[in-house]
Amino acid sequence: MKGFCRILKINVWIKSYTSFLFPQACRDKYREYELDGMHKDLIFRFIEVQTLMLSPICPHLCEHIWHLLGKPSSIMHEKWPVAGPVDEKLLQISQYVTDAAHDFRIRLKQLLTPAKGKKMKLDKATHGTIWIAKTYPPWQNTVLSTLKSQYEVGS
Repeated sequence: MKGFCRILKINVWIKSYTSFLFPQACRDKYREYELDGMHKDLIFRFIEVQTLMLSPICPHLCEHIWHLLGKPSSIMHEKWPVAGPVDEKLLQISQYVTDAAHDFRIRLKQLLTPAKGKKMKLDKATHGTIWIAKTYPPWQNTVLSTLKSQYEVGS
């Protein structure tokens, strides 16, 4: 029982740690993809939320940051941040674009790095095109609906 409690505590810590790191990853992705610079109000909101989330762990530091942000009251009187609705479709699109950019980088590296013994010079690529279809062609709809029905029967 003691070992089970320890594993449970570790799992809770990992989940809370990853839920803290998720906004960090989103901020990093935003910083990487935003071509015109990051929006000031959005960054300050990010700092506010992160400070609120850290306040139970390191209250003195968070109190200091809270006052640096220009907040008149103590952070201890603030409410916990509430997340809004999650747009799953937007998350899927974001993941697709991230994967496509990663694939582009790998292919570009392969093109720019010649195989041993070959001397080949290619110009560096300046842009790429991603095609996103809003609907599937009829034959793909048939295949997908058949696979879905077979999956549902097998479940």
